[in-house]
Amino acid sequence: MLKYSKARGWIATDKENVAEPAKEVMPAIIETEPKVPPLPVERVPALMVALQAIDKPVARALRWTILTACRTGEALGATWGEINGDWTVPGRRMKEGKSTPCRSCRRCAK
Repeated sequence: MLKYSKARGWIATDKENVAEPAKEVMPAIIETEPKVPPLPVERVPALMVALQAIDKPVARALRWTILTACRTGEALGATWGEINGDWTVPGRRMKEGKSTPCRSCRRCAK
């Protein structure tokens, strides 16, 4: 959008801060408190036990995310074809665009 604006002459020079026009029309971002506080590390084992008792895909996905320390989107997009003892997240789903091996553990296979 900014390149388009510059090409149309709406942004005058290369040295001009291209974000200035946007600041005039966009509302300020208001910092808010997180809606759900982070879980204290001491409570993680109890959470894992509780998740293991829930036989639902969402509980398994959350356990996988915690055990592999991956991003939620990476876990939810995982396919069995990516997992063969270890898990390699394809570059098309990674933020940096590079395939990345994800260290898994024996608990992930359960």
